[in-house]
Parts: sequence; C-alpha cells; structure tokens
Amino acid sequence: VGVIVDVFSWSILEVANEINGDCSLKYLGRPFKTGGGGFVTSADYKGTCTGLMNAVLALHMSEMDDEGFFEELQNSRIQKETTATCVLDASMVADAKQEPVQLRTMGGLFVLHVLVS
Repeated sequence: VGVIVDVFSWSILEVANEINGDCSLKYLGRPFKTGGGGFVTSADYKGTCTGLMNAVLALHMSEMDDEGFFEELQNSRIQKETTATCVLDASMVADAKQEPVQLRTMGGLFVLHVLVS
C-alpha cells in the first residue's frame, strides 16, 4: 500500500502507534514537488491590496522561518504525537551514513563507457 503525503504529515504518521505500531512504515522515493502556500493572495485582480498582503505575510513568515519558529513548532508537535518507538536497525543507520557519489568515484565508469562506445 502506498500513500503520498507532505513531509510533516509523514513525520506524524511515522511515530503514531496506530499507524506504525509494528515499525514497518518505510519512506520510499523522494519528494516530487516542494512549494509554498498562499496561492489565494498571489493575484491582485481587483486592486484589493492582496498583493501587498501577500508580500507582508511572506516577509513575516520568512523572518519566523529564519528564527527557527516553524521547525521548533513541528518538532514539539511530533514529540507530542509520538506513541510508537521504533529502533533503527543497522541497515537503516548504514543507509543514513552513505555518502553521495562523486564524479571522481564514477570516473572509471565514464572512461569505460567511452572506451566501449
């Protein structure tokens, strides 16, 4: 069974005992789109100052984000919702520690590809 959710909802589902009681919930893939909200105020069709309101809200939200307010709020909510305690196994820890592939590491493969082609 698969599901598409936002990152914050995933964080809540991951620690909820009624959803992930057996710790079998896995994150597969990657985020396919990240974007901000506020589409309602993004267009000022009738001259009602929604464009100005959008700019002011964006400024305040950006300042709150810079101060870490939203991250702190999310962490406190996740901590409050935590009912499942899943222990990481060795393979999960190893996956988290993997380094990204560098061009230097893949150089031999590229050379081999050029020679064979």
